[in-house]
Amino acid sequence: MTDQQALARVLRKFVRTMADSYDVTEALHDLAESVVEVLGASDAGVALLDEGRLRYVSATSDAAADAERVQERLQDGACMESIRIDGPVVVADLRDEHERWPEYAPAVEASGFRAVLGLPLAIGDQVVGSLDAYCTEPQAWDDDTVEAARVLADIGAAFVVNATQLAGHRRTEEHLLEILNASFTTEQATGVLAARLGITTTEASDRLRDAAHRQDVQLAELAQRVIEGYTPD
Repeated sequence: MTDQQALARVLRKFVRTMADSYDVTEALHDLAESVVEVLGASDAGVALLDEGRLRYVSATSDAAADAERVQERLQDGACMESIRIDGPVVVADLRDEHERWPEYAPAVEASGFRAVLGLPLAIGDQVVGSLDAYCTEPQAWDDDTVEAARVLADIGAAFVVNATQLAGHRRTEEHLLEILNASFTTEQATGVLAARLGITTTEASDRLRDAAHRQDVQLAELAQRVIEGYTPD
């Protein structure tokens, strides 16, 4: 069931964020976390398009990151289909979808999920990526939930397109590549920090983001410092 109060909080935060400069990679991670809170999903993930291919950007857990990487590797699944049809793809139970997606469905199941809701990140005819909500149990995804997910996907698309305009980029594609490169640096740093401290990648990601907030620096900037040897408190 959709949490309308949580959705209202997300919308208020969206308005405040859009009024100033922001780290779009961090904004997309916050969006994924909002999907979990608003929709009551188990996890969520965000991917962006790079020359027509989906590339993983952020997820709320290691399991969701694995599911997003499955989609990136196969270029198939709920989000790819949502982009093709320009609308939500509702998957109540992946066990019923093995014929539809013979590789994707069992691989995402192996990550621990049974249900998926995929939506395009799009403004008008400009599609910049996708948003996935995951549940560990079969899920009906009622109309209210799908509509709330549409609102969250619109927020994600607006974050990307607005950040492009704020940065003065002439082409959204160029800025998407910068976002993806920043995301890759952050992912590398998360793995380095996890190995260095003997913690999970989820814990490392949280520590990295907390440190970026405390130090008021861009996440990718701090990530690069971690790769070079710095360890945040």
